[in-house]
Amino acid sequence: MTGMRTEPAEGGSYNGRNDQEGRKVLLTGEQGYIVTCLEKWLVKQEGIEGKSAGRISEIKKISLRGEAWRQMDFSGYDCIVHLAGLAHGREKQEGKDFAAINTALTEELAQKAKKEGVGHFVFISTMAVYGAEDSLKRSAVINECTPLAPLTAYGKSKLAAEKALADVAATQSGFTLALIRPPMVYGPGCPGNYQSLRKLVLKAKVFPRYDKARSMIFIDNLCELIRLVIVNRSAGIFTPQNREYVQTWQMAMEIGRNNGVNIWCSSLLNPLIRIVSGIAGSLPGSSAARIADNLAKVFGSLVYDKSLSSHFDYRYCVCDFKESMRRTEKS
Repeated sequence: MTGMRTEPAEGGSYNGRNDQEGRKVLLTGEQGYIVTCLEKWLVKQEGIEGKSAGRISEIKKISLRGEAWRQMDFSGYDCIVHLAGLAHGREKQEGKDFAAINTALTEELAQKAKKEGVGHFVFISTMAVYGAEDSLKRSAVINECTPLAPLTAYGKSKLAAEKALADVAATQSGFTLALIRPPMVYGPGCPGNYQSLRKLVLKAKVFPRYDKARSMIFIDNLCELIRLVIVNRSAGIFTPQNREYVQTWQMAMEIGRNNGVNIWCSSLLNPLIRIVSGIAGSLPGSSAARIADNLAKVFGSLVYDKSLSSHFDYRYCVCDFKESMRRTEKS
């Protein structure tokens, strides 16, 4: 599972249909951020519902809640992109909840897909399967030798799902598996950490210039990577990111610039970050640990080695960092 490879699948048909025909794609998850953006991206890029349909001819979103999906016939579909699941940031959830939703349900879906002749399964996993932690003290770099050792219930459930999928694929020729492990995703309307950062930056108007790089990916770049995986029927492990590493202070500056607000970024504030992080990390209790963890996530370093991310010669990176921030803030 640690090897990084990207390759086209062998064979020339899905469900007995010619490869020249447009792919019919199922997306799991009806309301998630990535699945919503992905559906719009595929429709736009492939001309679906337009005058010149591309290599994807049909897209359907389904929910995995309830029993309806279990009664659905998958045999008319060529590819499933599995995005439904219990998201990170909910670590108060018990580990068994992550295991039931992110692992067991994923395996059940794949078994059904395989049985009913779906030829391509694309699983949206996570960078968290590596277990590498954000750090204020050192640069954490994930490379081809980095072991899979997740630390959180979320990361463990995603890695367990990857292993279960690999077992399913190993028992069926013609069942092509792609695993995508994105870093932090941002873009117009994205939930989570980005919105918290945005509010802080625009309110405080000052921000530490802490020079630690992070791997991130703009939502359009991620959606294009998934599109390329679908239309090329690609197999293997994908670790995408923007072409550029991002420093959080640069993101703060772009948030301000795109909102007409001057943001003062200075390294003079850096000692305060280190002091607060050190004190919080040494104190007992979950609140102190959460403070230290949040500071590491905002100001720490965690990157993919760029050699791991050159899938499709980086053609999936359709938007550079500054333009991605303009699109994010002008939405």
